[in-house]
Amino acid sequence: MKLVVIDDEEFFRNAWHEFLGSEVEVLSYEDPSVLASDVLSGVLELSQIDVIISDFYFKRNDLTSMKLPSFLKSHGYVGKIWLATNALDIEIPEGVSGKIAKVPCDIRTLKNLM
Repeated sequence: MKLVVIDDEEFFRNAWHEFLGSEVEVLSYEDPSVLASDVLSGVLELSQIDVIISDFYFKRNDLTSMKLPSFLKSHGYVGKIWLATNALDIEIPEGVSGKIAKVPCDIRTLKNLM
C-alpha cells in the first residue's frame, strides 16, 4: 500500500512515517507544488498511489486555490483524497472525499479511507 501525505509541517509528515512503519510506504511532500512537479516529471506515478492525505493550508496557498484534486484527477489519479485538519469551519473542496483529524491513523483505519 502507498500513501501520499502532503503537509508543510515536518512533524506531521514524520509522524505518518513513524506511526505506520513498514506496513505502508509513505511518500511525503511539504507542498502540493512539489508533488505536482514530481507528477509532471514522471518521478511519481499516480496509478501506484492508494490514498492521498493532505493538509488544507500551506504557506503560499490553500488546497482549493491550488486546485490539487482536479490536477491529480487530470493526471490519472483515481483514489481518494482526504483533508487532514482540525479546523471545524473548512468547507470540503470539490474532488476531496472528506475530512479526517490531523493525526496519523492505524492501518485498519487507513484501509477504511480507501
